Amino acid sequence: MNAFRFFLIDAQGGPVDPAVLVTAVPNWTVGEAFSIASGARFRILDVRAGVARDLADAGFNGVLVVEPL
Repeated sequence: MNAFRFFLIDAQGGPVDPAVLVTAVPNWTVGEAFSIASGARFRILDVRAGVARDLADAGFNGVLVVEPL
């Protein structure tokens, strides 16, 4: 199974808790919702496929701007 890593930020650009989503899903779209292991749910507000060099070097595939549900 391939794992894809996404950095999670809020609408103001700050990291959310948790700040990392590891998933088998490589592509997400605005409006989709997902749950994490703790049961918390988030809705995607924006998908940023281009990541900064330091995030790419750390193995991130993109950045998701999210809001809690």
